[in-house]
Amino acid sequence: MSTPSLTASLLLGSLLTVFASNLFASDATTLDVMPLGQSSFAAYQADAKAWVEAHRNYVSQTDDARAFELAANLPKEYRPEKPDGRGILLVHGLGDSPWSFADIATSLAKEGILVRTVLLPGCGTKPADMMASTSDDWQRVVKEQADILAKEVDAMWLGGYSTGGNLVLDYAQKNPEKTKGLVLFSPAVEVRPPFAWLAPAVSHVKDWLVTPESRPNGGQNPFQYFVVPIKGFAAFYHTMTRADDVLTAFEKKPWEGASIVMLAAHDGLVETEDLLPRFDKALSNPKTRLVWYGDKKNAEGLSDRVKVFAETVPDALVTSFSHMAMTYRPDNPAYGLKGTVRICWNGQSKDDSKACEKGAPVWFSGERHQPDDRNHARLTFNPWYDEQLALILSVMTP
Repeated sequence: MSTPSLTASLLLGSLLTVFASNLFASDATTLDVMPLGQSSFAAYQADAKAWVEAHRNYVSQTDDARAFELAANLPKEYRPEKPDGRGILLVHGLGDSPWSFADIATSLAKEGILVRTVLLPGCGTKPADMMASTSDDWQRVVKEQADILAKEVDAMWLGGYSTGGNLVLDYAQKNPEKTKGLVLFSPAVEVRPPFAWLAPAVSHVKDWLVTPESRPNGGQNPFQYFVVPIKGFAAFYHTMTRADDVLTAFEKKPWEGASIVMLAAHDGLVETEDLLPRFDKALSNPKTRLVWYGDKKNAEGLSDRVKVFAETVPDALVTSFSHMAMTYRPDNPAYGLKGTVRICWNGQSKDDSKACEKGAPVWFSGERHQPDDRNHARLTFNPWYDEQLALILSVMTP
């Protein structure tokens, strides 16, 4: 979930306004959903490509850039030169795309692992397409493609970023015999906005908190949405409550599969301070690792499986970690330190945001974290990428 948070004032205000006006029906129209139910990953890829080509609101202007943008939003297979029987299905977050895993998927495939990514229905095209998708659709695509992959490899892992982490937790609990282990990047099991629970109710009477038309490029960049309809937030909320139930169950009877969970102290969306000790309790395998980007004090009293990395990395112009930073290399062509795409709307003044968009020098930080007078864009890469990758591989190696 890398979109703006559900603020208490907006949600509560929306609900009260609707009730005061006696508006008891949404004005949303009936929309189509990306087709599912394919019997192979290749067939799923083909249908997803046709769907995205027909529905995509392109941000890029040139043919070459549009071709790159299209590819970034499609499910992809990364086939290793020397497969070793391991496979992993990677599931992105709310309003995101398979591009979230462009770097990590490439790195894992180089180690002999068959990697596949999925596209959650409603994502990869335009924000309005999320009006029709539900958490059931998201759970369905994960189940279908995980079941297919499990038949083709000796050991299947599941990986998820944010909402994707919630979805793979759900699958793992329901299918322990198929799931070797978990790789979770910023799993959104608990969120900071206190009124997220209002989203399902508000979604029946109001479509948007912020409309795509009010934001540049229709509220998206080549790889993700920055506005999401309230129905999308409601669908996310359903995945969150389900994942919280799973984690609670694992706290009572720990998950035995080897896993790795990555969390950051200044994640602007997820209650990471609460989740760190919960995951430490819920995941019992000695090979399991929990990566914490933050202060060592948060790991006090926890197991030695918690590995702490400093959030502040001056050489990389990083002040703190964000929700989305985990999976991207510092040299990622789009989101890297010198990449072509910046996320400048990060809690600073309008003048600083505009300066950032025009290419002014910036530092990088977590969502809406502006700790000093320096201009901070959102951190979109991981300065500890290689060290994190080594830990992931240590967990995934038999």
